[in-house]
Order: sequence, then structure tokens, then C-alpha cells
Amino acid sequence: MASIEKRGKYWRAKIRRTGFPSQSRSFDTKAQAEIWVRSVEGEMDRGIYVDRTEAEKNLVGDLIGRYISEVTPTKRSNDSERLRLLAMKKRPIAKIKLAALNGTHVAAYRDDRIKEVAGSTVNKELNLLAHIVETGRKEWGIHIPENPVRMVRRPRSEAARDRRLRGDEEKRLREAIDQARNPYLLHVVELAIETAMRQSEIVRSGVEAHPTRQARCPPPEHEEWRCPRCRAIDQGSAGPQRVSGQHQRSAAAVFSRG
Repeated sequence: MASIEKRGKYWRAKIRRTGFPSQSRSFDTKAQAEIWVRSVEGEMDRGIYVDRTEAEKNLVGDLIGRYISEVTPTKRSNDSERLRLLAMKKRPIAKIKLAALNGTHVAAYRDDRIKEVAGSTVNKELNLLAHIVETGRKEWGIHIPENPVRMVRRPRSEAARDRRLRGDEEKRLREAIDQARNPYLLHVVELAIETAMRQSEIVRSGVEAHPTRQARCPPPEHEEWRCPRCRAIDQGSAGPQRVSGQHQRSAAAVFSRG
């Protein structure tokens, strides 16, 4: 059965029916409350009712926060993902109710971010947001008819960078490193220059974690395996470089968060 009563400035509508969760909602007018009651009860009668309570109650930022707490810690790259999501929570899209989230909101987020970062970075963020929404839909009982993140056009990703340092760039880089307080930074930069490894790859190449591992690019004879970074290395080095223990330990010291 349904009931509608005045509560201060608002009208409170409640619906209780066997086999369905209790529903309640406030409206500015009694007419709005009556329309809502008829709509919900009609869906219950036709057997198509879905509980929208969580979607109407929670914001996109709430969903991101739950994802950070429950899903992100299970991933190998949880530190970087957590920072990415905390930054996303500060964006206007985080203030949108899940029930109201649509492609227009996602497109606005995309257009704002493309002014600040590369298209590939925006795509990574949209992929992550899409997975967050999908997790809420499939695992957390949040009714969102379709994933709006998958509806928007993605920005074009830039071509991979395939060059080494040019001119006096390395000289200026080393001069800047001399001003750094961390004594291990030079070792890490030298390793990055010689191997084109990313920060995460350098950290994961530590001797303690992989005592018998050698980090190297595929040899030139296996051209089909070589990425643009490997080809760039050929232009400025004598061949595949072995990662020394000193470099590995230095990377751990530079990038450790403890």
C-alpha cells in the first residue's frame, strides 16, 4: 500500500508491498508524490520494477570512493590508480547523482581533461571510470540502465614516442639532477635513458623481487617483437643493457613510499 503525508515544506510518499523493498521519497508538491506512487506501483504490477534507491542516493564520487576501498587494493598498480581516482573525485562529474549520470556528463569530463593531458591518458581514465560504473551495476546492486561511459566518443591516442634525448637535453637533465636532494636519482635516470623503461618497470625490476631476472629489450634480429622504445635505444646505445643491482636498489630508494 502507499501513503502520502505532509512533512514540513515537503510531501513524503511511502510504498510498502509484499515481495518488494520499501520505497520512500520526498516531493515539493502532493501531485508530484502521487505521480511517483502511480509510476512505481505500475512497475510493480507489471513485474518490471527495479530498485533505484542506491542510484538516486549516491553520487559518482561515492561510487569511486567505494571502488578505491574495495577494488583498487587488489590490483598490482593500486598506488597509481588510487591517486588517479582521488583526483577524479575532485572533478565536477563526481558531484553527479548516479541516477542522473549520462553521456553528456562523461563527454564534458573528457573535453575538460583533453585540455590538460594526452588523449591516451584520457582513455585510461575513461576505461577506469567505465569499469567503476560496471562494477556498481553488476556487483553492488546499483541500477544504472546502461553504462554511459561506453556511449561517448574516445579521443585519439597519440603515436608512441620513439626518440632519445637530443642536443644538450641530457646535459641539462644531469644539471637538474645535480640539484636534487636524492643521491640515487642519477642512477635511476641513467637506467631510464639506457633502457627506456617506465617508472613502474624500473621499480618492478628490483633484484630482491627478481634475483635472476635481467631486464633487456629484445635483440634486433627479433624486429617483430621490438617496440618504438626499443628501436630508439638502438640509435643511442651499443645494444641490450643489463640492469645492474645498483640501479635496481636506487630505483627502490627513489620511488619507495614508505
